[in-house]
Amino acid sequence: YLMGSFHLLRPGDYPLAPEFEAAYRRAATVCMEVDFEAVRPDELGREMLSRARLPSGRSLAEALGANYPAVHDKADALGIDLTPYGGFQPWFVAISVAEAEFERLGFDPAEGVERYFVARAHADHKPLCGFETVQQQLDLFSAMGAGEQAQMLLQSLDELSDMAADLDVMIAAWKQGDALRLQRTAFRQMERDSTLYRSLMVERNQRFARGIERLLVERRTYFVILGAGHLVGRDSVLAMLHSDGHRARQL
Repeated sequence: YLMGSFHLLRPGDYPLAPEFEAAYRRAATVCMEVDFEAVRPDELGREMLSRARLPSGRSLAEALGANYPAVHDKADALGIDLTPYGGFQPWFVAISVAEAEFERLGFDPAEGVERYFVARAHADHKPLCGFETVQQQLDLFSAMGAGEQAQMLLQSLDELSDMAADLDVMIAAWKQGDALRLQRTAFRQMERDSTLYRSLMVERNQRFARGIERLLVERRTYFVILGAGHLVGRDSVLAMLHSDGHRARQL
């Protein structure tokens, strides 16, 4: 069973569809993007901050170079003060401002699909597994060049002005199983930058597809949970599995 998730949700977005609950009950093992059993929250926070900080004496403005005026103007128009982020890498600023807006809109990682099923799996003594490590996820960002990081931050700021409306559309599409509408909203900005799209989506989708194919040869029922964006579009995990001869049926 393969489920598309939202990493942050609101309490009112529950209960989940009965198809999700039925798939979970039938599965022996729950597998996600990251093996949460191997992650300690305090270690994750320290690792992220150590990678996110700029070298001593270097500023966000210097890291952004010629892109800084555009970033500053977009942030200013949204009422975002960049001063607290002055010592951090642009990729970290992009994630931080987006998370702050999610929280303002009532979304909470503690209400996300993964947290929900991790708690269920622990209570039911079901093992967990994952396709990536936290270090691999952080490597995606820390390995970005200056231009790619600047584009990620600009894109994040562009998305903030429409975030409330877009999230409502995406979650409604997700609940209704409308993959096309979800794709059109989720990738409207990202697909404009082919480098960013490839590193954050396509290459990771390849990793997830290979991982799922390894599970398919086992005589065991898995419930696999990936971010919903990884399951829609021409480069999705489902498209990759289909090209390898696997067939999926939407429940």
